[in-house]
Amino acid sequence: MKKELLSKFLAFISIVMIIVILFSGRLINREKDNSHENISEKKDEDNDFEMDFVAEEEKMNKIKEEEKNEQKKKEEQGTLYNIITDEEWMLIKNLSPEKRKEFENLVMEGYKMVGRYSYKEKLLLGQISKYNQRMTMSEINAIISENNDSNKIVEEIKKVQPVPDYIGGSGVTNVEYWLDDNGNEKILLHGVDLKKNMGIYYVRESDKKYVMLFDGNK
Repeated sequence: MKKELLSKFLAFISIVMIIVILFSGRLINREKDNSHENISEKKDEDNDFEMDFVAEEEKMNKIKEEEKNEQKKKEEQGTLYNIITDEEWMLIKNLSPEKRKEFENLVMEGYKMVGRYSYKEKLLLGQISKYNQRMTMSEINAIISENNDSNKIVEEIKKVQPVPDYIGGSGVTNVEYWLDDNGNEKILLHGVDLKKNMGIYYVRESDKKYVMLFDGNK
């Protein structure tokens, strides 16, 4: 009888142990699944965070670039105020946005070259017509051949073309009369402010050719 009870008890214990082992296995598997899910969720969260960070960084960089461009525009606008005349400010108000931008770019380009592209600027502002006469090589040769005084030569040139294509320079004033629309070939009056020491040159920018036409020192 005792053996029979002991046998039943051991069988019961075995069944309980099996149940405990099976239940423990399920718990372990569930924990593993939860762990994998948590890792996956963590990775997704990290990826989302990284994407948000990159997007935010790109947004900030874009804002900085816009602020930089706006600052540059303000600086150029301020410089523009100091360059052009009150009359020119009144005239650019009547220009189309495209023409105004072209004018402002031209003025700023001249500023970089320490001067003004007067002919093109006045053309854009409507102060002169595109049909206004431009200096020709034969005309400059005729003026120089008939005069040996610097001041007289400048006066005669102005009669033919009152508005030069470019005037400026650092230390010495240079005046250019273009023989074409882009300034590849031009007449350069070097040192107009030096009077008798002024030199007149034919210039071809494409091959850097300079030919002296008049020497004020002689």
